[in-house]
Amino acid sequence: MGKTPDGDVMEGVEHTLAYDYAVLGDGSVPLDLAGTLTMPTLVLDGSETFPFMHEAADTLGRVVPCAVRKTLEGQTHDVSPDALAPVLREFFQGGLG
Repeated sequence: MGKTPDGDVMEGVEHTLAYDYAVLGDGSVPLDLAGTLTMPTLVLDGSETFPFMHEAADTLGRVVPCAVRKTLEGQTHDVSPDALAPVLREFFQGGLG
């Protein structure tokens, strides 16, 4: 992670990463659990994020029964609040899906 553009930021939170890994286990998407969700679920990624995040979002979008799948154009993993807010507003008002 230190070699990524946000490596310096990650160094600032490195003491928390052990907890992230403990919760995430092997990092695989829990498809069996995701397939049991019954509430509307917004699955987002940014068009400029890491390829594995696109794959995970695509998989969740297919597996979660009530999923709405959307990619935020021009966004990375660090999404701009200005890009995110209208999508969340539309989803929670029932306009997406």
